[in-house]
Amino acid sequence: MTVKADEAGQYFIGLSVEEYRNGQKIGAVSFYYTLVVVDCNQQQVFDKKLYHDTTAVQTLTICQGSEATLTSRQTFPGPQPEFQWTKDGKPIWGATSQSITVKENGNYQLLTTRINGCPDSFDSETVNVIVASSAGAALDSIPPICDISAPPVALNATPFGGTFAGPGVAGNTFDPGIAGVGRHEVEYTFQGSADCPGSVAKREVIVSETPVLDLEDVLYGSRGKPIQIVVKDSLDVTYQWTPPNNLNSDFYANPTSTPSGGITYTVTATNAYGCAASRNVQIKIIESILIPDAFTPNNDGINETWELKGIEGYPNCRVTIYNRWGTVVFNSVGYQNAFDGTVAGALQMPGVYAYKIRLTENSPELAGSVTLIR
Repeated sequence: MTVKADEAGQYFIGLSVEEYRNGQKIGAVSFYYTLVVVDCNQQQVFDKKLYHDTTAVQTLTICQGSEATLTSRQTFPGPQPEFQWTKDGKPIWGATSQSITVKENGNYQLLTTRINGCPDSFDSETVNVIVASSAGAALDSIPPICDISAPPVALNATPFGGTFAGPGVAGNTFDPGIAGVGRHEVEYTFQGSADCPGSVAKREVIVSETPVLDLEDVLYGSRGKPIQIVVKDSLDVTYQWTPPNNLNSDFYANPTSTPSGGITYTVTATNAYGCAASRNVQIKIIESILIPDAFTPNNDGINETWELKGIEGYPNCRVTIYNRWGTVVFNSVGYQNAFDGTVAGALQMPGVYAYKIRLTENSPELAGSVTLIR
């Protein structure tokens, strides 16, 4: 028997079968059927929300060790559809009713199919279930930040789902450039739920600056003679010098070196928060030069100029000579042309002249007098 419905509704069909033998009715049996006809082309608006108790939720926080029920409140006039719950996109074995009890972290969703006997289906909204630790909120420690221009630092806390607050905090990051130098308190607040009360965790974040080392890059000294290395000191900084060779201390701010030859030291300054900076200082040895105390520019071909033996090793030296009244009669950078007792071609008077010699920019000044004899 074939029927073809042309109108939606519920129909009852009865079928009676009689059996005859030799023209005589010997038995009969009757069958009754209910036929539900639905319109599968009819558009239906579905409630895709999921509910905890009577409240639609997209995020649900439960306390560790407890459970909660999620349910769909969509009603169906015809035959009940098929249900399948998923967790993180994977079907949950045996979860085929309109409600589910959850107690694990995950993203839960309900797939409803064969609605009113039709091939229609729809996915519910996703609910993110967060299982909160009963131990309360915890915020990871944050090491001191040594550079105010450093990129923002990610903040980590448990349980997931809380909010961060404090100077320099934006979302789940801490920006030292916004917070500035100093000590800052960062808070993590977890709101929790009725079953799992919220809590607050706090951490101190220190934003410091890298120590600044203020000292000369090159110092000049004499072999075997003490020379002090001067660093502009800071009270909250410790120093370490390497190598310790020829130093009176390898942790003073201003140690004294007695060099036996040229050497390069590295000083590292570290503040109370572990922020460190390093810088090199080179000590160069000034070799002795021979400075005569007299010369005789008298055209006899002997000792005609004030010859400074060894000064050729210092091409940037500065030599200045003064007469008895303090007037500069000779000044040169480098000593390629030695002083011959004349100024602009004019002979200078015999007598005693003062001099100052600086072999390098940072070397000690050599001072004395020379006698001009004619």
